[in-house]
Amino acid sequence: MKELKFASIDDGLQYLADLVGKKIMIAGGTTFEEIVEGKSARDAFDKAVKQARFEYGHGGYTGSIAEKDGFVMLKVPADEDKDDFIERMLDDHPEVSDKWGKAGCIDLGGGKYQFFGWASS
Repeated sequence: MKELKFASIDDGLQYLADLVGKKIMIAGGTTFEEIVEGKSARDAFDKAVKQARFEYGHGGYTGSIAEKDGFVMLKVPADEDKDDFIERMLDDHPEVSDKWGKAGCIDLGGGKYQFFGWASS
């Protein structure tokens, strides 16, 4: 059996992730999902962030939408289940899959918006 050596644990974990074809989040991140009502996506986002900061504080690393400074609007393809789409975006979208990136947002209609993403924790 061949012994593998890596410069860091992160390099070793990334090697394993590449082997199985999965993206992994290296320490300190968790996912969140929120459904919020608002006059617009911006209004709903601002409400969600304000509420999360009230509940979890302003210190950072809350694992919530409080860590986000913006969002990207996404549309679920007609042939895809919404929950499957969200999972795919959490894995593959360049901003949504990054704990330092933006939240994803889906317009659910009727003034409701679903926000989701990775957040530092």
